[in-house]
Amino acid sequence: MYGAILGDIIGSPFEFDRGDKTKEFDLFTKGCDFTDDSVMTIAVGEALLAVGPQATIKEIEEAVVTNMQDWGGRYPHAGYGGKFRHWLKGKNPKPYGSYGNGSAMRVSAVGWLYDSMERTREVARATANVTHNHPEGIKGAEATASAIYMARNGFSKEEIKEYIGTQLKALTSIASPTGFTKNATDYLMKQLEAMGYAPQLSNKGNVSVEIGGEGAPLVLAAHVDTLGAMVRSIKDNGRLRPTTIGGHQWSTADGENCMVFTRDGRMYTGVVLNTEPSAHVADEKVEIKEENMEILLDENVNDKQGVAALGIQTGDIIAMDPRTVITESGYIKSRFLDDKLSAAILLGVAHAVKEEGWKINRKVTLLFTVYEEVGHGGSFVPADTEEMISVDMGCVGADLGCTEHMVSICAKDSGGPYNYELVTELSNLAKSEGLDYAIDVYPHYGSDVEATLHSGYDIRHGLIGAGVYASHNYERSHMDGVENTYKLLKKYITK
Repeated sequence: MYGAILGDIIGSPFEFDRGDKTKEFDLFTKGCDFTDDSVMTIAVGEALLAVGPQATIKEIEEAVVTNMQDWGGRYPHAGYGGKFRHWLKGKNPKPYGSYGNGSAMRVSAVGWLYDSMERTREVARATANVTHNHPEGIKGAEATASAIYMARNGFSKEEIKEYIGTQLKALTSIASPTGFTKNATDYLMKQLEAMGYAPQLSNKGNVSVEIGGEGAPLVLAAHVDTLGAMVRSIKDNGRLRPTTIGGHQWSTADGENCMVFTRDGRMYTGVVLNTEPSAHVADEKVEIKEENMEILLDENVNDKQGVAALGIQTGDIIAMDPRTVITESGYIKSRFLDDKLSAAILLGVAHAVKEEGWKINRKVTLLFTVYEEVGHGGSFVPADTEEMISVDMGCVGADLGCTEHMVSICAKDSGGPYNYELVTELSNLAKSEGLDYAIDVYPHYGSDVEATLHSGYDIRHGLIGAGVYASHNYERSHMDGVENTYKLLKKYITK
């Protein structure tokens, strides 16, 4: 609690500062003050202590609402957002679908008060749900509380997988088609900072962080940009014509729910359909390609003027519903496992380095890129890089050895062979550790590290990842593949 409040006070002058990132600054200056985040952190913590560790979810939610309104009334000018300010004054306040970071900023007490990860996540959801009942707001609270719980207790094998699963759900809940990745990178920055690292955000939007070690610099890269679409034009009937971002396949999206994000911060839901989707009406089947697809908004609009009045315009972002599910049997089903699953694995690595005290055998930098799906995500890396491994999805399909339960080591893709010695070293490590792995060739694939090579870097390069079936579709993997990938990375950077 002290750390959360001190961080809020120290960081308050920089909340809206988009200038240079530096660690050279005075901790306490004239501009420092507590904000709404401190007030609500105290409110939530006090409420949870009052109801006790065995309280029901209903009791927790009621106590949190009462306490937040009480503390908000005591400090009415702490910097609350407009909707939250109205919520604080309501007689019977209801959640309002926020997907901002407020739920994560006030949740720190949850990470300290409970004896299991399951209970920690359950209570975190409850504290978020009273206002931030959008999946993104809920997952942000879950992930932050989970990180604190892990920092206190370390990792077991099952908790490693649970932590990575929590981070995956948080990441997939944040819409981030290429070019619209700020919310995802903001999340990464906050998670890494909460672990005690000093991540850097590049002009381009990539996030990089050194996690330890000296000499022989290695970069491990995953990307958080995804496939998606953009509004190309508004039709006379009020429907949206899309244009593709990345290698999006419209045949996999026909009938999918989606979200449209406007430049003034609004979000609307809708559905992707072809121009004649009704089986009882169409005289002949419509070919599923971009020019025959449209977005039907869940709004009462039927002309251009009605859509324009919503604030929607050409260039707005269209993101597909990820529909993330992790089954009890360990299967992971979601859009955008390419490559948010690997990003979640790298967050798991970063967390374990801090909390388990891994002895890193070289300088290791994690790189989260934001333009991989259009080919230039990894075009800039630290100048001293000697080796780089893209941690991306492993392909599963006909003629390939990898399954969803394995870690895949790529020998060659559309850009040519990966470094022979590095592929050999990685496969020998996987074999010696008894990991379930396959060496494969991906005929229609490109990775971040190939963009790095095309930019002229003199490096050894490799590609590994958990096996993912139905790539660029509604994808599927398994926690076994996650575990095998995590273990191979651990062995490689700590051997």
